[in-house]
This record gives sequence, structure tokens and C-alpha cells, in this order.
Amino acid sequence: MKNDAFISYRRDNGYTAAKLMSEKLFSDYGLKCFLDHEQIRAERFDTRLLEAVRDAPYFLLILSPGALDRCLEQNDWVRKEIETAVDLGKRIIPVQCDGFVWPEGIALPDVISSLKCLQRVTFSQEYIEATVERTVLYMNSLSLPQTLPLHTSEFLNSIYDECTESIASVDMALFYGDCWYNTPRKSSILSRYIDLGANVRIIINKKDVIESINKHMRQQNCVYVDPDDNIRNWVRFADAYNGHMQVRVLDVPLMHRTLLVRMKDGTGIVNVKYYTYANTIPEKDPRQIFISPTEQLSIYRDEFDYLWNLAEDCKNDYVG
Repeated sequence: MKNDAFISYRRDNGYTAAKLMSEKLFSDYGLKCFLDHEQIRAERFDTRLLEAVRDAPYFLLILSPGALDRCLEQNDWVRKEIETAVDLGKRIIPVQCDGFVWPEGIALPDVISSLKCLQRVTFSQEYIEATVERTVLYMNSLSLPQTLPLHTSEFLNSIYDECTESIASVDMALFYGDCWYNTPRKSSILSRYIDLGANVRIIINKKDVIESINKHMRQQNCVYVDPDDNIRNWVRFADAYNGHMQVRVLDVPLMHRTLLVRMKDGTGIVNVKYYTYANTIPEKDPRQIFISPTEQLSIYRDEFDYLWNLAEDCKNDYVG
């Protein structure tokens, strides 16, 4: 039976954390970890360790105090385990213990220094359940695509293609958003998600908000749908999906466009386009993508939920 994770640790002061992580990951989540209980490390890097790293998709690195200090030595076991994990493209999750600090004043190998850029889990023996829960969240998030196109259609299509079985819902906050119901290429994307059973929530701005801002952002020689007609069109569009799509209107100006795909395991991916005041060329609006478990993803997810609760159901006011 293959392991789900390989746990790398310093034998002198990292074993307790490694053992607790291994036991809780198995007892609470059924995840089997390779932990070097036996003295299989020899003077030369043991092939069994190499095979164990290769066989496990995740690599948990216990950062106990001084864990990386000996990584200057080419034959250091922890260094070799890290190098092997990086070479094999494993998903690495550092677990930082109390008292650990990144070595200063020494030139660590690049492969070791690069770990500083990774999202880390903070280890707590007192709150081991929370530590393990966070670790599993990171493991799930690393299963999401880490590189995605910025453009809206390609972004959603890529997630659909790579995460079909994991998708739970799609949330969209749009200043206007008429292209989603009157452009076949975009409307078909939403249809694909709904066919999976995903629920779609749409927030759009009310007429007075759109008119007060849009006059500064209109593109020349373009014909715009009347804001009230835009809402009616959205309502009709949503009605065709038998409850799988909901539309609400908001009187708070939406100064960035949010596309948020939520996964069944609680993770998610958000694509944000920041509208720039007086800019008439949408392609120049800056865009960013944030993937769980980043703080930015949590912020935009909470923001959408707040705005959704603030927005009004528009169906009764715009039908007929």
C-alpha cells in the first residue's frame, strides 16, 4: 500500500511532531504517512527513503528548531530528502514548530532557500487537531491547478477541465456582465458548470450605480444594454436553469469583478479583475488569481458572501 505523504524530520528534536502528525493524519483522515521509525538511514542515502519519497504525492517537512542548519552539508539526510522531493515535483508542505527560525548569515542551497516562499502550517501540540486540519486543507489545495490563465473564459474552462469532480459552485460579482448571457461562448461555460450540478450565484449592480460610474468608463462606438433591461435579461437567463442559478442586484458599486469557484472540500480559486476609474479599455484592467489556502482567497470569498447577503433578489421586480 502506497503512502499519502512522506514526513521528513530531524531525529534529535522533530520526531515528536512528526509522530503526532502521522498518527492524527491516519486516525482522523485515513491518510497513511511514511515515517522513518526504524534506523534505515545509512551513511549513504538509503534507496528505501528515495522510493518512499517517490511513492507519496505529498512531502511534509517538519521544521523543528535548527532543522535546516545542517543542510549546508551535501550528505545531510534532510537535505537529500528535500532535494529528492523537489526533483520529483512533490507537493511540499513545511510544518513549522515553535522556535524554528530561518538560518541567517549562511548561504543555503537554492533548493532549500526556495522553501521559504511556500505556504506553511504552524505546528501546535496543544491544538494538534487544528494543525492537522490545516495540513489536509493545504494538501487538498495543492491538488488544484497552480497555474491558470487570467482571461475569464480560459480561466473557467481550465478549472472545469482539471477539477470536474471537485467543483461545488461558482460565484460571480459583475458590474454589468451582459456578455455572459448574450455571448454563446461565455453562456456555454456556465451551462457546463451547471450540468455538473454546480450552483451559480450572480451579483450585478443596480441601474443608478451603473449610470453614475459607467459614464466615466464607456468605450466609444459601443452600444450598451439599458441597465434595467440587463437585469431582466439576467433573470430570464437564470430562469432557464431551474434554480441552479440565482441573480441578485446590489446598490454598492462593484469596483472589481470577482469569479470564485468553490470546491467540495472547502478550497477554492478566485479570479479578480480590478476596474480602473476612467479606463475605457477593459483589457488594461489588472487581474489576479488567488488559490486556497491564501489569505486573499479567504478575503474575496468572505466579501462575496457579505455582498450576497446585502444584495436584493430581483426576480419579482424585473419579470414580466
